[in-house]
Amino acid sequence: MSVDQTVTLPPHNRDKMRTARAKDYFRAVVDVLPTGLVVFDRDGHIECVNPAAQRILGVAADDLMHGHGAGSISRSMFDADGRGIGGDRWAMAHRVRTIRQAVGRVVGVDRPDGKRVWLSTSWSLMDPVDVNDSPLLVSFTDITAEFAASQRFAHQAQHDALTGLPNRVGVLSKVNEALQASDESALAAILFIDLDNFKGINDTLGHEAGDTALKIVAGRLRRAVRPDDVVGRLGGDEFVAVLRGSITTSDIDRLSERIHALLSEAVTIGDTTMRLGASVGITEVAPDDDRDAAELLRVADHAMYSAKKSGRGCTRRLTGQAA
Repeated sequence: MSVDQTVTLPPHNRDKMRTARAKDYFRAVVDVLPTGLVVFDRDGHIECVNPAAQRILGVAADDLMHGHGAGSISRSMFDADGRGIGGDRWAMAHRVRTIRQAVGRVVGVDRPDGKRVWLSTSWSLMDPVDVNDSPLLVSFTDITAEFAASQRFAHQAQHDALTGLPNRVGVLSKVNEALQASDESALAAILFIDLDNFKGINDTLGHEAGDTALKIVAGRLRRAVRPDDVVGRLGGDEFVAVLRGSITTSDIDRLSERIHALLSEAVTIGDTTMRLGASVGITEVAPDDDRDAAELLRVADHAMYSAKKSGRGCTRRLTGQAA
């Protein structure tokens, strides 16, 4: 006689087993995901973290959960522009509850080993109905390589490859930035600088020598201006100095004289020594000035041509609109 030993579990036990298996499957999936996952409680304490998050952040789970909650992590975080995130600007555990969800925010994090990694982060409330008590799920991927490449491309788009100075696009960006700035860093004046006698270098010594001369000029112009001022190269032998902050007309004149003095110093390229010089056009900017960046450059350019017509090696001023 045979005995049927098949055991039939009650429905509620079968449901418990299915739930347990589902949890095991879910944990297994979370553990192998390349995306970092961190869950914060309502007070900003870390409740759980997956292996990818530990690897990306360079911190073990125990240290993250017991030594590095949201507050300490936020103190080593940065916006895409490099500004620190922390305190009132971040308040991760509380402010996100008013945002509910965010996707694709770029954040930099300084790891304990000193390496800064850049992350594409997203977060959402795990229980959007109970906003005040809901845990917060933060997910992130490491985009350090992609971020570095985008920064290089952005830098190249706004900088002159030869001298490393801002190019025309970069200069216009800096001028617009200064036009919108506060009194401490507001735009004060633009100096348009065109080299005298530069064509002779290219004609007699060749373009490689001309490039060397332009790099020397760029270095001298950086020395001539103040630390917060910006020097750019518009192209050819045309340069610009963007003066920011508090500066008097007489101080601008002295700075222009310093530019003339530095650029008239001898330049030695190979066995040849020569002197350049420059014609400088200035337009000053009043607090209520309504001209835009392009117009300010045009006015300074007209002032520079006035200096050229006056015999070169001098400075001229223009105000108002370009003719």
